[in-house]
Amino acid sequence: MRLLKWPCWMSFCGLLLISSSASAQSPPIQTIPAGTDKIVPLQLGQPAPFSGQLFSAETSLRWANWLQQYKYRLDIDTKLVVQQCTVETGYRDRLLEIEKARAVVVEKDLRDRLLKADQDRMNVEKEAANPAWYRTVWFGAGVGIATGLIFTSLSIWAIKSSAQ
Repeated sequence: MRLLKWPCWMSFCGLLLISSSASAQSPPIQTIPAGTDKIVPLQLGQPAPFSGQLFSAETSLRWANWLQQYKYRLDIDTKLVVQQCTVETGYRDRLLEIEKARAVVVEKDLRDRLLKADQDRMNVEKEAANPAWYRTVWFGAGVGIATGLIFTSLSIWAIKSSAQ
């Protein structure tokens, strides 16, 4: 049983090390160029070619950079999650193998115990149905009657001997 605990412990340590080192790989999203966003809402009658919002050049550049960085970040984060899921799935598969091996051992032991208990029960039933001659009721009754007669006759003999 000790041999089964060792791979389980190693799998757990490996999962812990891989997941902790993998979580440090995500780069932070940077604000390029730095500054506050300036968004001006426009209506259809104002001097603009369309209805919507007008962005300053720096704001639109910053948003474009964010979108680009998020695109790369999505790839990195997706790979990270896939790696973590692969490690976790491998760990759970290994745990399942260990549990199945343990279940086989426990089931075999249980079947052996059940078989032995069944054989013991059958032996006891057989002995109760066909007891040895010295374990029968008639043998016990005969010994009791014989012992009673012997004590009674010894008592009578002792009384007669003491009376003379």
